Amino acid sequence: MDSNSQTGFGGIAADPRMTVLNPALRVSKLKRCLLVLCSTAALMLQPLCGFTAASGPATVDVGRVFEDANRLYEQGRFSEAAAAYERLVQDGRASAAIYYNLGNAWFKSGQNGRAVAAYRQAERLTPRDPNVRFNLQFVRKKISGDERDRRTTWERVLTNLTVNEWTWMATTAYWLCFVLLALRELRPALRRSLRTTTVVTGLATVLLIGCVVAAVQRATSAHDAVVVVPNAVVRRSPLEESAVSYQLPDGSEVTVLDAKESAVGDRKQLWLQVRDQHGIGWLQRDQVILLQSPNAPPGFSPGAAPALSSR
Repeated sequence: MDSNSQTGFGGIAADPRMTVLNPALRVSKLKRCLLVLCSTAALMLQPLCGFTAASGPATVDVGRVFEDANRLYEQGRFSEAAAAYERLVQDGRASAAIYYNLGNAWFKSGQNGRAVAAYRQAERLTPRDPNVRFNLQFVRKKISGDERDRRTTWERVLTNLTVNEWTWMATTAYWLCFVLLALRELRPALRRSLRTTTVVTGLATVLLIGCVVAAVQRATSAHDAVVVVPNAVVRRSPLEESAVSYQLPDGSEVTVLDAKESAVGDRKQLWLQVRDQHGIGWLQRDQVILLQSPNAPPGFSPGAAPALSSR
């Protein structure tokens, strides 16, 4: 089974001055430098451990379920195909291809919000995939007539790479900077010629480390959600009796700011405070699918996210 196969809307499918140093002093400096750099590099690699997708023990035959889902899609049984793809997601076997195919199935089923949620999940795993981008823009345009990405420029820059990719770039720049510093110590004659390169590499390293920190912070603190009901009522406070601020159609994308639980008799309701282009308000948790990293805090567990296609 090729789990990378994807389904489209129409089918499936990184004279110089010499400075003489005492050799023992030079080695001592290098040892200290190496120790500091190794320690820092180890810290930099920590995000890789936290953001590597956990495969977990398989409780289903991934190949068989994937092929069954593709077959159902080809037969036009899109809701059943979506359920099969989602079974893989719930079993911890999610991948960009599975989310993409899931999105296609939900779109064909008329579930635009669930399709957007699935495409957004696929986009997080493969942020530069042209098929995922095309399908996501296609559905956005169908929902609101506007396919523009409403994220800020800084958010788009950060999410254009995964956390792992930012980390690898920063680590590479970091060790390149170390090599240049080591060469300057071991070959004093090269100091002047390597000065500019070392400074530029050092600045790039600092910038990339900053991007790693920002990307990790965003992945663990930003909670986006997608409306998956025909009309989600946004209220001024987390109570059913509260005044209605506005309504959001299926497929609307919001940012979750807070969560609060309220009691209605013997029944408890979870409310989310959300922000979008219309303003800030409260809506019920079961009206949205949450999109977030696996390291999200308690109370923000994401709902099942299906997928769709646009070709």
